[in-house]
Amino acid sequence: MEVLLIRQRKHAIEDDECFEWQLLDSNHLPIGQSAKGALKEAVELAPRRKIIYLVPGEDVLLTSVNVPARSKQQLAKAVPYALEEDLAEDIEALHFALGSKQPDGSYPVAVVSRSRLDTWLEEFKAADIVPNTIIPEPLSLPIDPTAWSLLIEPGRAIGRIGEYFAYTCDEANLEEILNLLYTEIEDKPSLINVYRSDPDESLPFKLPLEIRTQEDYPLAVLASGLEEKKPIDLLQGDYKRGYGAVQLLRPWRFAAVLLG
Repeated sequence: MEVLLIRQRKHAIEDDECFEWQLLDSNHLPIGQSAKGALKEAVELAPRRKIIYLVPGEDVLLTSVNVPARSKQQLAKAVPYALEEDLAEDIEALHFALGSKQPDGSYPVAVVSRSRLDTWLEEFKAADIVPNTIIPEPLSLPIDPTAWSLLIEPGRAIGRIGEYFAYTCDEANLEEILNLLYTEIEDKPSLINVYRSDPDESLPFKLPLEIRTQEDYPLAVLASGLEEKKPIDLLQGDYKRGYGAVQLLRPWRFAAVLLG
């Protein structure tokens, strides 16, 4: 099934092109060029395609938790309280989405403000687009057992250093964060794959780097690392409303009216 990959441009919230999108084939390879604009401009590409929305890493906390639970229902109830002391907001105002159980017994967790998630869904509703999946942007970067991934944009950077371990930061703080991670983590990478628009611009890091460029940066980079079954889908629990069926049925709505 073809995919319409949509991304919010974090540093373009106030202009008229605060979203960008890319059509992908069933293997997640780009079809044509990416586009930028208002979300409603992507509506023509939505019918009969799966809609994946990448949300800014600045708005989602990625963490993990290890709690005993006999069922998914018990797990969902226990996770917020297990993380409560580490969170600044009231857990009632937050939404907790879980990933798959890890070999050490822990569960990766994505934490997002309910009001923020509601805003995203309202934006899509206003544009007459229904997302099938909402994924934290850093979890779509390419992943490699021996290498970290780093995508640098003007003013910000997105990094991924494990299946569920990722970060987003201001470009000004990137060197400090990278050096700290490289020092603290035992399984150090053989290199860091750096994706950026200007391959000739020097970087101040003292770490093993490989500068990579890719056409239609950065959406093509994010699409190349997208594994739908592994990243944490935020549309869980209260937010799991059967979006997929609605999206697939929409193109046939007019035909059904005529038939009636």
